[in-house]
Amino acid sequence: MLDSNNYSPKLSKKEQDKEKFEAYFKKVFKLTKRYVFSSEEFQEDIKDYNEIYETFLRDIDFTFRLEVFDGTVIYKEGASKKSTLRIELTTDLLKKFVKEEISASEAYMRGIVRIQGSITEAFKFNNFLILGFKYFKKITKKK
Repeated sequence: MLDSNNYSPKLSKKEQDKEKFEAYFKKVFKLTKRYVFSSEEFQEDIKDYNEIYETFLRDIDFTFRLEVFDGTVIYKEGASKKSTLRIELTTDLLKKFVKEEISASEAYMRGIVRIQGSITEAFKFNNFLILGFKYFKKITKKK
C-alpha cells in the first residue's frame, strides 16, 4: 500500500529545470518590480508603452508575459491572445541577455530567437529591456 505522505513523484529533468527557473524568475521579477518598475523615472520612460510582451522558453515549455501599460509592468504566467509580440528562446539565451553577453537584435539576426509580431514591436521591446537593465544597474550601484 502506498503511503501518500511519503510518496514523492520523480520529476523529469525538464520539469525540475522548469520549477527551478520559475522560482528563480519570480524572485528576480519581484526584485525588479520593487526597485526598477516602481521608479518614477522608469515609469515616465515607459508611459507610452501599451503592449503585452509574451516570452516562450522552448527548453522548459514555459510561457510568461509582461503587460506594460501607462508606466506600469505586470508579470503573468501563460499565453495571451492579446500579445503584441511573442518571443521564443531558451533559458540559456535569456541568461545571456541578462548578462549582456548577446543583444536581442544580434540573437534575432543569428536566428536563435524567433518572434511573432512586427519587427517594430520587437525593437520597441528591445528598448524596453535596455531601459530595464539600465535602471537595474543604476539602482544596484547605489546599494
